[in-house]
Amino acid sequence: MKLLILTTDTKHHTFFINELSRFVDEVYVIYETKQLVKPYVTGPFFQEEQDEYEEGFFLNCPRVLSEDIRSQTRVYQTCNDDECISYIRKIQPDIIVSFGTGLLRSEVYQESRVCSLNVHRGYITEYRGLDSDLWALYNKEFDKIGVTIHYLNERLDAGGIVNQETINIDEKFEVFHIRYMTTLLATDMMKRILIDVSKTDLPPKSTSQKILGKYYSAMPLDKKQASKENLDLYFDDVQKGSPSATILLYHGVTKSKSKGIENYSHKHIEAEEFRDHMKYIRENLTPVSLREMSRILREEGPPEDCVAVTFDDSYKNVHDVALPILEEMSIPATFFITTGMVETSRKYWVDYLEDMISNTNSQEIQVELGKPRQFKVSSSEEKINCITEIKDFLKGVDLIRRTAVLEEVEEGTGYKEEGSPYTENYQNLSWDDVRRLDRSPLCEVGGHTVNHEIMSYLGDKELDREVNDCLAKLGEELERKIDLFSYPEGQEQHYNQKVIDKLKEAGITVSPSAIDGYNYRNEEPFHLKRIMVGYMEREFPWNVDNV
Repeated sequence: MKLLILTTDTKHHTFFINELSRFVDEVYVIYETKQLVKPYVTGPFFQEEQDEYEEGFFLNCPRVLSEDIRSQTRVYQTCNDDECISYIRKIQPDIIVSFGTGLLRSEVYQESRVCSLNVHRGYITEYRGLDSDLWALYNKEFDKIGVTIHYLNERLDAGGIVNQETINIDEKFEVFHIRYMTTLLATDMMKRILIDVSKTDLPPKSTSQKILGKYYSAMPLDKKQASKENLDLYFDDVQKGSPSATILLYHGVTKSKSKGIENYSHKHIEAEEFRDHMKYIRENLTPVSLREMSRILREEGPPEDCVAVTFDDSYKNVHDVALPILEEMSIPATFFITTGMVETSRKYWVDYLEDMISNTNSQEIQVELGKPRQFKVSSSEEKINCITEIKDFLKGVDLIRRTAVLEEVEEGTGYKEEGSPYTENYQNLSWDDVRRLDRSPLCEVGGHTVNHEIMSYLGDKELDREVNDCLAKLGEELERKIDLFSYPEGQEQHYNQKVIDKLKEAGITVSPSAIDGYNYRNEEPFHLKRIMVGYMEREFPWNVDNV
């Protein structure tokens, strides 16, 4: 597939280009140099903070384009130049993506074989044009900050919408974080589209804009300052004036000794460490159930030391190891169960990947991740780097593509499941275990889909099955109605309004995310944040050693 990206030469656009190059065979880039000039002052404002922030967060991104892409990069004053259009015709791109350019002539975007799309950093049904996210802040519409992917046509930001998603803001959010966060979201959204197009060779489905959002021009400097003040006041008045509530997210609690690189991510924390956490909570904080915390946040605001404990997935050690500690310490907990894993020997695909790489005798493997990738896997560090990159890729693709990649890894590693070492941490709950969790006066069980599929990537039928079949099975086994749920993976790109609407339709009242952060008064029960303790060295929020 040939991908042509029309953009400008900036750090965040370099990140966008480099990330998408992992998913297509050929990438061409055209940089537009013409800059917007307004008869009023538009800046600079928070530019220095923005650049410094992005420098820290784009650390793992190459600072420059690869040699292959640089050789296929051209620079024009505007993409509408006749010389530029001639170059585009010569390329014969399959897909054209515009990110940060001006209004394009039809001769530009009609040159794609499959489709031509625009990345709009804004909530296009409300805000078209420039500085859309800042205008949302100016108008105090804090839930209208996001990204829209839409078709290019003759009118600015008027083409059919392929996808539109928003970012969540919390008390740590600053106005100069917007470009970074929307760039990450735009990159993830476009990855998904490219992967789908590569499989079908068809243009992505879209929804026409029957009523166009209001057009905004570049924001004057004084209004940019007012936008920042609105954001600061929002958190001062609504958030920072209220105490925060903490929801902890665990996956497993273990007493077993890991072999090889198994559990390198510390998804399963040591039993004694978990005991220390629960002891600290019992002696210093106010533990409540997730259900009670959601009620407190809605109705009265939390006390300063309010904390809830939750678990995701279906690992047997939460019953065998975690539950006795919780009951000993009198700590309430909520367990979100992946029903299709219970009472089976199935592995979560991340564990399957980890098991294959951990136990391979191969020195290197080749895997198709959009394009062929060669990984050395002889040392522990090499194996962890390999797993990390493959996991990152697979969390953005559907089941069919994921299965194909895992089969490739299996072949490359020479993995035979029947001969692999027994790993206690991979074992799943039985239905007797689940019933025991739910019968505990301190604990409650909720849903976590049937197969742990990323909900925002599913079609309507698949989403319906993952939600309703999960709830039906839990209801049958526990003999009660289930109204708690959590999203697999649980980051911003892994659930959306369609998912929330489906859960509400199924009777769900609370569904926390896995987005890192704290919760405040009036927090929306379908956007609650959780701290994933232990995972990839995320620390327990309090200093246990000082008590």
